[in-house]
Amino acid sequence: MKKIAMLFNLNRHQYEYETEFDSELTIESIYNVLSKKYEVKKN
Repeated sequence: MKKIAMLFNLNRHQYEYETEFDSELTIESIYNVLSKKYEVKKN
């Protein structure tokens, strides 16, 4: 099984610049789709 490292910036709503970051829901959705076909490690 191929491996993927998933890198992301989590939007914690603490600073204005975080608006470009992803929500936990988005990250989990992407992780769930990728993990069906790949071994995924979140960093």
